[in-house]
Amino acid sequence: MSSTSLSTVLDLIEKDVIHPSLISLMIGHSFTVLLVPLVIALFYFSNRYSRRTPIFILNIIAIILAFFAGVMIDALAIHAILSPTDSWPLGLNISIGILGIFQCILVDLILLLRLISLHPPRHLGLPRFSLLIALPVLLKIARIANLIVLTKQMADASRGPQGTQKMAALWMSTPCLKIDWTAQVVDNTYAANPL
Repeated sequence: MSSTSLSTVLDLIEKDVIHPSLISLMIGHSFTVLLVPLVIALFYFSNRYSRRTPIFILNIIAIILAFFAGVMIDALAIHAILSPTDSWPLGLNISIGILGIFQCILVDLILLLRLISLHPPRHLGLPRFSLLIALPVLLKIARIANLIVLTKQMADASRGPQGTQKMAALWMSTPCLKIDWTAQVVDNTYAANPL
C-alpha cells in the first residue's frame, strides 16, 4: 500500500470514526456524569416514606437505565477511538437504542403517575378519570408497539455483510423514530399541562 493511499485511509478513519466518537464521548459522558448528583439530590431531598412511592422507585430505575446507557455509549466510543477498524457488533447499537427509547417511556410513565396522584379516581369519578388517562395510556401502548416494530426492523437490517450500511439507511429513513418522537411530545405536553 502506498503512503498516499495509507494517508487517505487514515484520514477517512479519523473523519468517519474517531471524530464522531470523540464528540459522542465528550457530550455523552458529560450527561452521564450529571446523573450522579441527581441521584444524590433525589436521596437527600427524600424521606423514608417518599422512598417507598412508585414515583421515587421509577425515578431511580430511570436514572440507573440512563447511567447504564451512558456507560455503554462511552465504552462504544472509546472502543471506536482505540480500535477504529474493529467495530463492536451491531446488536450493541440496537440494544443502546432500545434502552434509550424504553427509558423515555419509563419517564413518561412517571409523568402519568404524577397526573394520577394529582387527579385520583375518587376525586374525578371513574368516567372522567378514564378520559383523563386514556390518551397517555394509549400513547404508551403505541410507543411500545412502535419500539417492537423498530427493533424487528433493525435486527433484520443488521444481518449480513452489509449490515452496517443497511442499519444506517434504516436509521435515516424509518418512520418509527418520528412516530416515537411525536408520540413522546404529545404525551409529555398532555401529562405536564394539568400539573
